[in-house]
Amino acid sequence: MCISLSVFGGEPSSPNVQNQSQQPTNKQLQQENQELLNKIDNLEEEVMICRDDVRTKTVEINDNLDNWLVILSITMAMIGIVLGILTPLYINYRNDKSLKEELKRMNEELREQIALTKRDAESAKASLSSITELKEQIEAIKLVIDKSKEAAEEAAKMAKASEYFSQAVSEKDHLKAIELYTKAISLFPNITEAYNNRGILKKELNDKEGAMRDYNKAIELNQDNSGSYNNRGILKKELNDFNGALSDYNKAIELNPNNARYYNNRADLWMILEEFGKAMNDVNDAIEIDNKAYVSYVTRGEIYFTMNKPKEAIIDFNNALSLDSDIKVAYEYRAQCYRKLAETEQDPTKKTDLIAKAEADEKKAESLKNDIKHEV
Repeated sequence: MCISLSVFGGEPSSPNVQNQSQQPTNKQLQQENQELLNKIDNLEEEVMICRDDVRTKTVEINDNLDNWLVILSITMAMIGIVLGILTPLYINYRNDKSLKEELKRMNEELREQIALTKRDAESAKASLSSITELKEQIEAIKLVIDKSKEAAEEAAKMAKASEYFSQAVSEKDHLKAIELYTKAISLFPNITEAYNNRGILKKELNDKEGAMRDYNKAIELNQDNSGSYNNRGILKKELNDFNGALSDYNKAIELNPNNARYYNNRADLWMILEEFGKAMNDVNDAIEIDNKAYVSYVTRGEIYFTMNKPKEAIIDFNNALSLDSDIKVAYEYRAQCYRKLAETEQDPTKKTDLIAKAEADEKKAESLKNDIKHEV
């Protein structure tokens, strides 16, 4: 800090005129002047120091002033922002109560609208569910109707096919019967027996290729149909496919081991193959299963005849004819047996009687049509 000093360094002199005795000398005056100069120099130094202090303070003040102006500007800006925020809030505050009431009212209305919309949505959902359920019921009914319609159409076709099939079975004319079986197949192509029966008729008409196709189709439709294997075995035997025939007979017996005809037919094949022991076993099984089937007796009679046992053969042919008196092949074979016995008979009366019986059987055989003896 600058210290203020008196220029003269003491109290002011009295204005009174001093006595001559009190007037200073020149030396004293010079000394006082020197002291005064020294004081003036000191005073100038102090002034310089004070001037520097003032300048420093001024700079500090200016710096502080600049800082404060910046702070003031920021503060004013903050105040402006705050006022910008608070002013609307303050203005809105005045209407806050009415605004809250309005918002409350709108909120209640919105809730009511939402509730109404929700009820409408639930109602619409329920309606949609009902419509969907009704649609499903309609589709189900439609499906039942369609199935019933299809079933009715299928039943009608089946009924008509059955009608054709029945007519074919009772038809005596083979060509007409084949036509009826064909009509039945065209309506209902999965009737195994129609193919099987048509194959039998084609074979009898010597259409062996057609018969084979029908037997194959019957087996394709039903691989458990033993009759189709049996009939195909008969056809294969006629075509000299003995191994194929034996395979089909074996399959037929495997599927139906209680059918006498199958054993009889295989016995007939064994006889062709000159397996007479196997043939006799099969024919005996056939007679044991069904002793009322004449064909088995005929077959066994043939086996005895081939084995040169005409007496045993005649017994079997008699049994067969006792069951059916119109068996052509039985008369033919029995006639041969009578003639064979006549060849070795020494008694003329008996020999003549045997020849007469043979002639009677031959005449009877000529009067009869060819019959299916074995393969049935």
